[in-house]
Amino acid sequence: MRDSGEIESVFPSSMAKPMLLHLQPIIWLLASATFFSAAMAQTPVPISRSTTLEATLKSGISHEYTLRLARGESAEIVVHQQGVDVVVELKSPAGKLLDSIDSPTGRNGDEVVEIIAQESGTYDLQVRPFDSNEPAGSYRLEVKALRGTRETAELLRARREARNSAALWLRPRSVAIPRSGVIPNNVKVPPLDELAARVRVLGLGEATHGSREFGDLRFSLTRYLIERHGFRVLAIEASASSLRQLAPYL
Repeated sequence: MRDSGEIESVFPSSMAKPMLLHLQPIIWLLASATFFSAAMAQTPVPISRSTTLEATLKSGISHEYTLRLARGESAEIVVHQQGVDVVVELKSPAGKLLDSIDSPTGRNGDEVVEIIAQESGTYDLQVRPFDSNEPAGSYRLEVKALRGTRETAELLRARREARNSAALWLRPRSVAIPRSGVIPNNVKVPPLDELAARVRVLGLGEATHGSREFGDLRFSLTRYLIERHGFRVLAIEASASSLRQLAPYL
């Protein structure tokens, strides 16, 4: 290790001070950048049974919330959108993405988050805009329910019984349909035949709009009712170009 004399022999005293003066602004800038980055980073906000809060949100910003649950407990959290379409991401205590909630409610309406704790720890919720094109808006976050293990077990039992009951009702009223959604001419649909034989008005519904398979099936069922059961009056929510395809069957 060199002593001060050796250092001065390499960097003359006339250069030492200017170099130190140039380093000081650099060190100050680095410290300032660290400070402002820490100031802009959001600290996760703990939420609890009584939490109800409102926040504004804009593109490029996300808000984080944490909720501590024991294994077997559950929670229901509602994020009410007000002018901005948000996505709510739920992560496990280990940081694994459990769910990404974005219901087809647009920029107004509720995103409902349910947590059934499979492990004890702190669960993380991140609320962010759907994409960079979202306008600034606000939302209200509310913890609707925070259930203990016994209450959660009862809730799951009631849901299981409801599903089983629905399955029992649906089983004799259901029939397999081709993957294509098109019913061949030589195939019968007994549940639909039984229903069409005893009613004058029959409605066709679908789980989602815009799915091709549902559209093909709806068209096939409409043709089936016209050709085999004599239905002649149709009320359809569709464009004129779509309705032209039914003209040959009327």
